Amino acid sequence: MKKFCFVFIYLSICATCSADTIGNVEYHLPPVAKDWEVGNRVENEKGSAIIYLPKGTPKNVEATEYFGIVTNHRPPIDINDIPGLKKVLTKLMPGKEIDISLIEKRPDGMIYEWTAKEKGVEKLHGWGRAISRNEGTTLISYQTENVSNIKKSSITWLPVLKEAKVK
Repeated sequence: MKKFCFVFIYLSICATCSADTIGNVEYHLPPVAKDWEVGNRVENEKGSAIIYLPKGTPKNVEATEYFGIVTNHRPPIDINDIPGLKKVLTKLMPGKEIDISLIEKRPDGMIYEWTAKEKGVEKLHGWGRAISRNEGTTLISYQTENVSNIKKSSITWLPVLKEAKVK
């Protein structure tokens, strides 16, 4: 019986500690997102991408929140500073005013917080990690339309970004 309990506890710990991977990125979803579903996953010679959506989110509509990782194997794009990143986000969200704050600068990139506003009203809020290396570029991000609960989202998602490992 003792041996069974030890094995069960060991397997439980391993299951909790095991990381997910996409391309060259290893990450852990937070407990709040353990039942989220993969909305899209692509891996090919150009790179990889995975998007997680809250359980039950229809795949054919724009999600109100998501977590995603995108990598490419092309030469890196210039996203290691706020102006470069702002340029990329502005192209992705035309017509929105983008504000970005640096949270942490790292040797191979940065962790940042951003907002997108329409007519001065915040519509989207997110956190991201941009990593630029000779092998390519990686973006890890969480985005939400639920701007009323930013503090809780920050506490949940920033550790995911900070602890992700790029091999």
